[in-house]
Amino acid sequence: MAANLPKQSTRLGIPFILLCLLIALQGCGGKSRSPEGEGFFRKESDTEIRFERSGGVAGIRTISTIHSESLPEEERNHLRSLIDRSGFFGLPEEIIGPPRPDQFLYTITVAVDGREHTVRTTETAAPEQLRLLIEWLNEAAKRETAHTG
Repeated sequence: MAANLPKQSTRLGIPFILLCLLIALQGCGGKSRSPEGEGFFRKESDTEIRFERSGGVAGIRTISTIHSESLPEEERNHLRSLIDRSGFFGLPEEIIGPPRPDQFLYTITVAVDGREHTVRTTETAAPEQLRLLIEWLNEAAKRETAHTG
């Protein structure tokens, strides 16, 4: 039956099929652009992070605000990678375990591209993927205190 088809309809059909395939494949294969996955950040976006640590033996509160624009490029990329890998925007607002004496409580707010999310957690309840970000933020807060105080 295919032999009876005119050649003109076959010629029009192939480009149409190829166009449909290209449109269908356009959304496949790229990096994830979801807030939970790698690749969320646009290069030109400033990321603002508000970090608060309270509790501990001395009960000293540390508050720090970090703007990615103020960081060297390598450090800025590392910070964004830590946020990306932690799945920060997909984490619940509170990750609090059973109370423990003298533990730290962290409140982290990340604002980027018009989105903002806050996570409150303790040092013992924080998921592993968030701990690397917390460590980096603790070090950044210490550096900021050393420069200002």
